[in-house]
Amino acid sequence: MKLEQDYLVNFLYLVQNVIARQVNLAKLEGEPREICGVDVAYKGEMGVAVVVCDGENQLVRKATGRVGFPYIPGLLFMREAPLMIKALQDLKPDLLLVDGHGIAHPRRSGIATVLG
Repeated sequence: MKLEQDYLVNFLYLVQNVIARQVNLAKLEGEPREICGVDVAYKGEMGVAVVVCDGENQLVRKATGRVGFPYIPGLLFMREAPLMIKALQDLKPDLLLVDGHGIAHPRRSGIATVLG
């Protein structure tokens, strides 16, 4: 099993490198109309992603589900992004605050970069 995990981790590092090359940093023009923040909390194997938005209409959303990927430093996106994406579905905020690294990540592809 350890050998399979090593192959998966190495593959995910390659995925992060591909994502990092796609990053396009741009200055936010004007004041953001809608700002959202997202994070995940855990109880055992269950995770809850919560999105809070402040804008014309304040909004709180959540998505709950089993977290099937272990915590591996540098690969938080595999553990939390599926629930975050589910909670963010159909939302397009001007600014999204993510509790996790973006381009400050060692491979320049933390969870904030992946979600972006």
